[in-house]
Amino acid sequence: NIVPVAHLNALWQDLFAEDLPLWLGGISLGPGMLLLLGSYALTLLTLQSLQARLLQVALLPVLLSIAINMEFKLTLHSYFDLEPIAGQIRRLEERGAPVAVAGSYDGAFDFAGRLTRPPTVLKDTPAALAWAREPPEGVIVSFFQGGILRLPTRPLFLGNADEYRVAVWATEAVISTNGEALAPRF
Repeated sequence: NIVPVAHLNALWQDLFAEDLPLWLGGISLGPGMLLLLGSYALTLLTLQSLQARLLQVALLPVLLSIAINMEFKLTLHSYFDLEPIAGQIRRLEERGAPVAVAGSYDGAFDFAGRLTRPPTVLKDTPAALAWAREPPEGVIVSFFQGGILRLPTRPLFLGNADEYRVAVWATEAVISTNGEALAPRF
């Protein structure tokens, strides 16, 4: 990574009391170096005419857009691609497992996973615990921030969705941790 994210995140939390976006840790070296070296090369051009200077300034946004597109193509797409987690939900749905989502849900996995029915939305932990006791073969999808080292138990599947991590929990895991697996932060 071009940015020491752990230190930057600690400083950001001290200032703003919230985390940096999860995808910031995925920034790679290649596009960053392209941006740095390309802008350095443009500044080395000592152009005398006004048109040449305007061309130099006009090329800076082109260089930035190329670097951003490279970054999304190389690494950041995995943070915004919902297909892996949505595909996992679809496979569970095809096996007949009831699927629920803990917290707010805007339907993001419905289209990406080609789900035949929307997941049940569980507003809070008591509702999730009550739902988990009914279908023993069900799964609950939860969104959380923070690291994966302090997870209370092992999820069935772990992925990313925008600036959150997503975990698919078996109902037994939710019940055995007394809902701690559905915490918004670990």
